[in-house]
Order: sequence, then C-alpha cells, then structure tokens
Amino acid sequence: MSSNAQENAITNLPEFLVPETKKFVEFWFSCCEGGDIPEANNWDLSEVPDLLHSAFIYDLENDDRLVFRYVGPRIVTRVGKEMTGHSYDELATPEIVEETVRDIKKLLAARCGMRVVLLGSLQSAVFSDVESTILPLKNNSSDGHRVVGLAIETSTRSELKDDTITAIGQRIGPDFFDLGFGVPADG
Repeated sequence: MSSNAQENAITNLPEFLVPETKKFVEFWFSCCEGGDIPEANNWDLSEVPDLLHSAFIYDLENDDRLVFRYVGPRIVTRVGKEMTGHSYDELATPEIVEETVRDIKKLLAARCGMRVVLLGSLQSAVFSDVESTILPLKNNSSDGHRVVGLAIETSTRSELKDDTITAIGQRIGPDFFDLGFGVPADG
C-alpha cells in the first residue's frame, strides 16, 4: 500500500459509533510496515491498554472454522463465558457462523476493514447494541488466517419495550471499508 493510499483510507474512514473504534483502527494503521497489513506476530494491543477489554482475536481455520485466540474481559462479561480457545460456532447459530465466515473471507481477500452492528444482543441478561469492527492481520504461520476486532457496546437496554423487541438479534452490515487496498466488489 502506498502512503497516499493509506492517507486516503485514514481520511475516509466511516463514522464509527464510539470513539474507541476509531482509535483501534488508527492503531492498526500505526502497525502497518512496508506498505502491508500488520503482522500477527507483531500485533500488540497492550500498547493501547484501554482497548484490551473489548478486543478479540480469532483465526479462520480450515477455511470454515473461527476459533477465538483472545477475548477481552468486557466481552467475556457480556457473553457470560470465556471464549478464548473455543470455536465461534459454540456461541452463534449455524446461520450466523456461515454469514460471519463468508464475510471474514471477503475481508481477508480484499484486506479491508468490516463493521457490523448487532442490535439487541442478549448477553448475560442485558440487552445491548454492539459495534463490532474487524481488521485483517498477516499470519505467516500455517495456522490459517487471523483477524483482530473490537466489540464495543453502543447502548444498553435495562428493560424491553415494545419497540425494541423486533430489533433483538438483528444484524446491520457488514459495512466493508477501505484500508488502502480496496473493498470486496460485492461488499
């Protein structure tokens, strides 16, 4: 990626719902070396410790299985169980897993970012809306492909009201955004 492509991508980032997401994407850009996406081996989110609590890393193994390699404590609290080392299919329905794998493959092929908003997620008996942003990492091992993400609550609903019932579990997106390499043609 040329420095012009990177500058253009940074200038044209989408409007994220929470400021932490923009900080996360800017940190990703700061880890880019030699015009390429960051190396998984060099990815160290501890350099921005205020984001660790809502971060996750997972690998796409065998081209169809997502395995969590790290899940931040705020996500663990929302989900109600530790997911590190577990497969995404233990958390989501087969349809959501299939959609997510398809979208991650698009993200990896285009080397772009992806944002999804989950409305009315029921996690640990709390209804919340979550902005989830996923970015690719270069994985030079034979373990498959690696992505890093940030999942931040944008709102919490303490009780259900008639107008929120239809939004429970609804997924908005994915919205793919350019990181200097383009976006999927059908994205």
